[in-house]
Amino acid sequence: MPGPKGIEIMNSISEEAWEMWKSHQTTLINERKLDMSDPENRRWLQEQMDKFFNNKDYETASGFKAIE
Repeated sequence: MPGPKGIEIMNSISEEAWEMWKSHQTTLINERKLDMSDPENRRWLQEQMDKFFNNKDYETASGFKAIE
């Protein structure tokens, strides 16, 4: 991720957490059929990422079931 947000993430998020987010992000993009050229979709995904890394309620895929 470029810019100040990318620097913040690099300095505060573990590589493992980043990989978990990338996987979750891909799931959200695919399930919701997000068009990442749409600024509103990018903004929504950014909000979800912030919630994910701050341990707040974030969107999950509707068919998602955690592996136990």
